[in-house]
Amino acid sequence: FFCVAECTNRHCCETAAISGYGGCREITNEIDTAPGYEIEYLNELWPKYVSPAPRMITVLPEFPIEVNRQLQRLFELFWLDHQSCANALRSSVEAALSSLRIKKSTKTKIGKLRQLSLHDRLELLPAKYKHVSEFLMAAKWIGNAGSHNNRPMEESDIFDAMDLVELSLCEIFDRSKER
Repeated sequence: FFCVAECTNRHCCETAAISGYGGCREITNEIDTAPGYEIEYLNELWPKYVSPAPRMITVLPEFPIEVNRQLQRLFELFWLDHQSCANALRSSVEAALSSLRIKKSTKTKIGKLRQLSLHDRLELLPAKYKHVSEFLMAAKWIGNAGSHNNRPMEESDIFDAMDLVELSLCEIFDRSKER
């Protein structure tokens, strides 16, 4: 299928192109009044592409540019590939840490440079962000599953991870909370 949708918010009215696939499913229901079955047909549509992709979580103006880029990538990939979407979510966490100047590498005892894992970097979050570090760690694990797991990601896992990242990013970057 292909369609063009228009936002019903009178302040927005943005249009989006949506395409995907569809099908018809037969549903059989038992009839209470007489022996037998009633057959219904349910038309279903599954979007696979939406442009521009709608924001699925809050994106504040205070978010760093690279975080916004990764979130936009996440919104676009959600419709196409949940594994890639989970990876983009993980990348948004990495971008947030980089904007907070959490170091990416460290020197070993023999003086060689060693890249820090995202897990290590999350453990380096300053104390004032410790209340969201567990949320970011959980989002990291979901992102890892998207990158390294051969099984399809569940849509509900992606939504859960988006909720965790949204809450964390808003807690970290929302300047109105400092007032």
